[in-house]
Amino acid sequence: MVYEKDKNGKAIKTKNEFAEESIEYAKDLAIIPQFTCFDSKFSSKSLLNRLNSFNWIYFTQIASNRVFDGKQLKMRRFQPYSQEGYLKGVGHKVSITKYCKRYYATNATGNRITSKFIVNHYRLRWGIEVLFRDLKQLCHLQNCQSKRTQAQRHLFYLTVIFFDCYSQKQ
Repeated sequence: MVYEKDKNGKAIKTKNEFAEESIEYAKDLAIIPQFTCFDSKFSSKSLLNRLNSFNWIYFTQIASNRVFDGKQLKMRRFQPYSQEGYLKGVGHKVSITKYCKRYYATNATGNRITSKFIVNHYRLRWGIEVLFRDLKQLCHLQNCQSKRTQAQRHLFYLTVIFFDCYSQKQ
């Protein structure tokens, strides 16, 4: 799916609406991920509740001003253990951990969930960031001048195929 904008360059929908639409699409395709990871820009209560309703495990960074069990995260002590409880507006139990001034949440709760487990799983999303950075820098993906979504999609697919072939030769 491609995040689209109107003719004036304004977003057609919010990033969180797009994220929810994307996971609905993935579910309709019968995709069952081992877990999902995303940054704090996408950690809306609506998305967290939707992922949990699918029984999909998520790992996300969350803002320090989020309310957890009636108190802002930045006003609580966490280290070295994660804590289980409820984020405001989220209808299921979450595990929260703090690592290097950042807060992370997951709906994978229980005795086996440690701070290290949460942070290590969240870090796996960094590979996606590296992939897109490389596609932009090495393949000049950002230079596409077409406004048509289909043309951008085709360029993206060709770029990924080229990048895959190129990286296999290295």
